[in-house]
Amino acid sequence: MLRTFALILFFVFLLPYTAVAEERPVLTMVYKDIGKPPYMQVKPDNSGLYLELMTRAVEKIGYELRIIRGPKKRTHYMLKHGLADLYPAAVFRVKRSEFLYYIPNGLYRHESYYGLTGKNIPDLNSISDIRNHKLVWIVELGCSWGEEADRYGVAYSEVKEITVDRALKMLIHKRPFFFRFIKEDLEKYMEANNLKSFEGKGVKLHKFCCHSNKGTLYVGFSRKSPLYSEQVNTAYDPEKPLSADNFPFELVPGSVPYRLKIALQEMIDSGEIASLAEKYFGEKWQDVLSKELVE
Repeated sequence: MLRTFALILFFVFLLPYTAVAEERPVLTMVYKDIGKPPYMQVKPDNSGLYLELMTRAVEKIGYELRIIRGPKKRTHYMLKHGLADLYPAAVFRVKRSEFLYYIPNGLYRHESYYGLTGKNIPDLNSISDIRNHKLVWIVELGCSWGEEADRYGVAYSEVKEITVDRALKMLIHKRPFFFRFIKEDLEKYMEANNLKSFEGKGVKLHKFCCHSNKGTLYVGFSRKSPLYSEQVNTAYDPEKPLSADNFPFELVPGSVPYRLKIALQEMIDSGEIASLAEKYFGEKWQDVLSKELVE
């Protein structure tokens, strides 16, 4: 009888505490709704390189990864106000370094772009041509392309989500709009829809309108996250440009983002990230790795 009673006490009182003890703390990662395969699929499918890479990294420091999808502007708002902890991959930007700390993730971005306009627009050979032809650049809410448009004096308008289908529908009405897409994304769309050109849809493709974009990618960790902790970086040189490698603050040793940085570096050094890149990009895997890893 006493033995039975003891077992009952164990299950009632001790097992709940055991379950709690085994639960891992959570790191929240945000990413845009529309996705970017094979980095991450369109919502609600989170599969892709970013999911596997970041899941492995956070598990190495004893955390569980939680993912929230939303419009890009909302994800930036969450990071800016500490409502989310991290973004998986971003190029360093001075403006966003006000609320993001950049941690190397071993990846690299090299994107080429094409433009879409109405069929009667002359060939565009530069961003300035967009302004010269009085076109309005349509950009996704929260996208840094709006900042680029500002630098060139190009009028722009932000919309929640931009897809090729949506751009085509807007251009059919002969509005003076300009859309920019990643070259590979447009080529995939054309292949999937058996299109040799956009002329039949009343739309013109501009292959020389935009310069390519390339740079090292980083995990952007929210400086407003309750898990974030920083200290003054004595190696910072104010005479040099602000960058991920020359920043006024550094991570406090032992803090969560510091441990994440160490885990990611170990994955880089061991070849684990290179292996993941090959898994998701096949023959083009070297194109998405930091240049230091393939030289």
